[in-house]
Amino acid sequence: MRPLTFLLATEPPPRRAGVLVAVVAVALCTLLIYPLKQVAPVVSLGVVYLLAVLIVSAIWGALLGVFTAVLSAAAFNFFHLPPVGHFEIRNSSNWVALITFVVAADTHIPAAQTYFGTADLAAVAEYLKSQAAKTSTVSEPVAVPLDRLAAGTLYVNNCAQCHGPHGAGMPAATGGGPPLRGNPLVVAPDPTNVVRATVGGLPGHFGRVPMPSQLNGVTAAQLANIINYVRTSWGNNATPSVTPQMVFAMQAKTAPQ
Repeated sequence: MRPLTFLLATEPPPRRAGVLVAVVAVALCTLLIYPLKQVAPVVSLGVVYLLAVLIVSAIWGALLGVFTAVLSAAAFNFFHLPPVGHFEIRNSSNWVALITFVVAADTHIPAAQTYFGTADLAAVAEYLKSQAAKTSTVSEPVAVPLDRLAAGTLYVNNCAQCHGPHGAGMPAATGGGPPLRGNPLVVAPDPTNVVRATVGGLPGHFGRVPMPSQLNGVTAAQLANIINYVRTSWGNNATPSVTPQMVFAMQAKTAPQ
């Protein structure tokens, strides 16, 4: 029981140990979400980080708890919330994740006040206020004309075999693709990632076959029309904002050097 005696101590372990535990815990939670994304919508998986936030805040207090909360939100944003690979606080899912983590850390503030002073709490409050005051500079997506009849025909001829006629996906055992209906990658406000996936293709994972570039056999204008069709069909309500110019730009980025 000796390794657990710190739980009964009147003083918490060194704060630098708490920072290390926070970083490691957030990294583990980030890795755990990858397989979970195959069975649940990614926007619902932020709860995985709560374990890290609660452990750190319970042992080291609210200051490190809030640090873990902010770190968790940043990791969730960068690695899992579209556009993946960017820090963007542009929609409700990003703010909900951050607020949830901070509230979880906040529940341990009364016990943690024996470990740090009022000045620490004031600094945390000031930081959160400054972050809330920041506004996103990202413009809202602009809808473009969508030829649903032509796009629907193109989808059936080029996509339905793998993703199903109604975007529900096909079994991986038969070489099918994942569902497009309700897929966070598909309905993200920023369509960059779905354009990248369709133009550059995707490697096979979790038993699914690789997806080749969808520019084989269709024009950039037709592919943009297909993407917009998928983003607005079967209950998907994203803005049909993909243009042929975006497809051309992504083709240049993903072309072999």
